[in-house]
Amino acid sequence: MLSLEAAQQQMTTLKLQISQYDYQYYVQDAPTISDSEYDGLYRQLVDLETQFPQLISSDSPTQRVAGSAIDAFESVTHRQVKAGWQAGREASRAGVFMITHRPLPGYTFSPLTGVLH
Repeated sequence: MLSLEAAQQQMTTLKLQISQYDYQYYVQDAPTISDSEYDGLYRQLVDLETQFPQLISSDSPTQRVAGSAIDAFESVTHRQVKAGWQAGREASRAGVFMITHRPLPGYTFSPLTGVLH
């Protein structure tokens, strides 16, 4: 079992790494790691926060939306609230579905959201 100090140090490192990868992905549109590598780092942080809830901070990637979309994306107003995706299993299942099935006409899929038009 990790000490409180070791957990805090590891969490700080993970938060910095994830924030940098978020910036590269969302702002620069130039990811430098695979989705599965990112998900692994994110899960490590979630696991540590589960073990040490007293160390959770508002700057944690688990406590906020990852980043701002680049200007190339068109802004859309939705008629109803869209639910966010949970990192990990649900997103992985959706990714496998999208790879193994043909997209439906009029269906847009992105890591941010999937919407039927």
